[in-house]
Amino acid sequence: MGGWRGPAGWARVVAVDRSADARETVVTSGVRWVVGISLGVLLLASSAGAAAPKITEFGAGITAQSGPYGIVAGPGRNLWFTEIYGQVAKITPAGVVTEFHTGITRGSALGGIAAGPDGNLWFTENGGQRIGKITPAGVVTEYRAGSTAGNAFSMIAAGPDANLWFTDARGNRVGKITPAGVVTEYTAGITAKNYPQGIAAGPDGNLWFTESSGIGKISPAGVVTEYTAGITAHSRPLDIAAGPDGNLWFTELAGRVGKITLAGVVTEFHTGITRGSALGGIAAGPDGNLWITEEDNGSPYDDRIAKITPAGVVTEYSAGDHSGPSAIAAGPDGNLWFTESENDRIGRLALHASGPTPEITVTATVKGNGRITGGGIRCPPRCTATIAARTTLILRASAARDYRFAGWSGACRGLHAACTLHPRASVTVSATFRRRGS
Repeated sequence: MGGWRGPAGWARVVAVDRSADARETVVTSGVRWVVGISLGVLLLASSAGAAAPKITEFGAGITAQSGPYGIVAGPGRNLWFTEIYGQVAKITPAGVVTEFHTGITRGSALGGIAAGPDGNLWFTENGGQRIGKITPAGVVTEYRAGSTAGNAFSMIAAGPDANLWFTDARGNRVGKITPAGVVTEYTAGITAKNYPQGIAAGPDGNLWFTESSGIGKISPAGVVTEYTAGITAHSRPLDIAAGPDGNLWFTELAGRVGKITLAGVVTEFHTGITRGSALGGIAAGPDGNLWITEEDNGSPYDDRIAKITPAGVVTEYSAGDHSGPSAIAAGPDGNLWFTESENDRIGRLALHASGPTPEITVTATVKGNGRITGGGIRCPPRCTATIAARTTLILRASAARDYRFAGWSGACRGLHAACTLHPRASVTVSATFRRRGS
């Protein structure tokens, strides 16, 4: 049970029953509903208001005190998440959870998770100093060879080169692992004690990562560039994501959201963010905005999910008292999904209360010898995928040996290996590969 206080015009929650397996929270600008689906109903409201996102929480099937942490959209229209205390789990759009632990070394302390170009899910093991791979069927393989002893792997992301890239906070490194499990580590160009943390593929074909005092960029060849200008001292950037505007957006533990252009120009935003909030995960939403998680950090307010537009306008929504929202991801159903590490739940934030988001088809074609991956596509052979309209879709072109990527056509354009789309209708993309020297 707990109390909640918020800005004027919001509802005030006097008591919330957290013992239900699933609970639904509907937030409007003047009404907040909390519905215990299993064990009772609690309705509180102030003035009437316009519709806003609806939050549903799922707890059934999640082990108590497991600490859900990273989350990502995976194959089969499901989402996959890590649990800090040694499990990977899958949740369907309907909220049905399946946990997997076989093959994961005990005491591994799982961290980030990413969908790989090989159709599997890849995750970091902070305590076990390993990178793990889990198939859609739940078969786990762990990799340790090639990584320096004493590492603390943090987050992981699919790169434009068809490899997985990860951060190592303790070792002050960024690493790369191929789908075959071959690890390469990079330290050159990373300032000592900068503790790399979040990582994401950018629209420029590079990987971008957060550091304790700035933002780093690493090319597929391992060349690092660091940026600190415009970032408030001691703000501690944490997570990072590619935005719908062609920039990278990141959270700061100190309560700001930052935007960095591909040229390294930083803008910070704090207006509209509750003072004392510790910002966590960030993801691009299908509505063209960025969505972030906020923990109350000891203040009298609820934990929150917040939306920030590309212009920097912030709107906050309550995520419940001490729910501990951590990571957030856009789901294949057109909604936002987030982990609640303190409640052992997964939250779903529905952006379209009027009905389900329409589905569209993405069709890929390859000319020459190479592959297109991303968004459920691994072409060839899997060259079509069905996704929710307006979902952020990142496609990557990877040339085969002795070939080079020669450019996109169709909905994607240009010579960057990574292409970011927000399609509202079905699209076709094509990648051309030519023999080197031609």
